[in-house]
Amino acid sequence: MTMAKATLKNTTPSRRTILAGTAALPALAVPSIVQATAKAPADHELQRLWSKFQAEVAAHEAAAERMRGPRAAYDAAEPPRPVPMWVPCAEHDQACRRLWELHDLDALWAEWNAAFDCHLLTVKEIREAKAETLHGVAIKLAAIRRETDDTDYLDAMHDALSAADRILATDFVAVLPDLYWLEEDQEEAA
Repeated sequence: MTMAKATLKNTTPSRRTILAGTAALPALAVPSIVQATAKAPADHELQRLWSKFQAEVAAHEAAAERMRGPRAAYDAAEPPRPVPMWVPCAEHDQACRRLWELHDLDALWAEWNAAFDCHLLTVKEIREAKAETLHGVAIKLAAIRRETDDTDYLDAMHDALSAADRILATDFVAVLPDLYWLEEDQEEAA
């Protein structure tokens, strides 16, 4: 009797049915089953860094929100530039500086940048930390910044895929040379 038939008849499946069902599981599901049953997670440092990462993202977004209103007021009051951007205009620059100070944008800008700098340091720590489980690999992948340049992006992908390869005994990193080759083509085209 298959597990589906046992379920349809609303009876409990036999041990034999359960063993037959588990034998049909894909081989890649076994490491995740083993990891799910582990008593203590091995990625304590990555989990700590992930919590720090999330707090820093929230701090950066809060700083951006605090800056949004004063920055909008500054943008609305900014005088039009009398000459094109590439032509120096001391009077315009001084007027803008006074307006910037009036809205206290220096302090807000510094707070926003400091939050982002902390965030970047945490991203670097996450990349350097060793992942022991698939949960750690997921943290490494989630911490990859979208606005990073191609080389940093590929290096971060290499770090995460190397950890996955070590845990799963696979060779996902083998696809990365092709990605580096694409990057070289983009540099030659530029």
